Amino acid sequence: MDELREFDRYMAHLDEGLGHADRHAGLRGYCTGLMSPLQRKSVEPMAAHMDPMKVRSRHQSLHHFVADAAWSDEQMLLRVAQWVVPEALQFATKPQIALQQIEHLMDQGAPRHCVLADAGYGVDMALCTRLSELGLRYVVGVTGSVTVELDDQDLKQDLGLGHYEGRGWRGFHHHASPSIAAYGFLLAQRLSHPDEVGGKKSRAKRQMPALPTHYKPRGSPAGAAPRPILDHHFAAAHRRATGSQPTPLPLLSSSSRWTN
Repeated sequence: MDELREFDRYMAHLDEGLGHADRHAGLRGYCTGLMSPLQRKSVEPMAAHMDPMKVRSRHQSLHHFVADAAWSDEQMLLRVAQWVVPEALQFATKPQIALQQIEHLMDQGAPRHCVLADAGYGVDMALCTRLSELGLRYVVGVTGSVTVELDDQDLKQDLGLGHYEGRGWRGFHHHASPSIAAYGFLLAQRLSHPDEVGGKKSRAKRQMPALPTHYKPRGSPAGAAPRPILDHHFAAAHRRATGSQPTPLPLLSSSSRWTN
């Protein structure tokens, strides 16, 4: 299928930044696991899903790739950006985009109402400073420490960004990088095939379980059903092959302190 051939090309592009050829299979396996219809995207359930007859060996292979292998997550993220970011656009952070929109509204004579924003914007001091310069009051969320926030639930939940169970920094960054790499491929497919997302072909009835019936991954709630992968072109191909059917995603929220 065209989607799988495109995935092969994408993996080959990322492979060039791994350093050693013996890491190629690990990257492909890890990204495949992250895009699989699993409730939890940590190493053990991914290994059980991909190779239920050899869970231990596949678990060791995936764990070595993410926790021990000395590949550069910076190089991988650079190659993801090379594949996904349109050449005609320049990168801008969400606070920068928000300021551009606010300044445009001010130029059009919009009323100077109080600006409300969550912590994803409140941790950006440049935004708060500029709002003050524009004479705008604001109420923004803040966090205990300034961190890079990824508020896309697709990335956090469906691609397993928040599911890593290891303790080492290398493993954590090596888990996050393939999560972003997998999302980058799916985003590129979504942009390339906007008319084929959510089509009738992706609504086939489920015919096989995502995991062996005897297997229960650690950390999963009782009675939890496997989550679908994102509703995009690559996911449609996966569902056509497995017969799985997408289900609605839950709305999640986080608490934070507020300041003005």
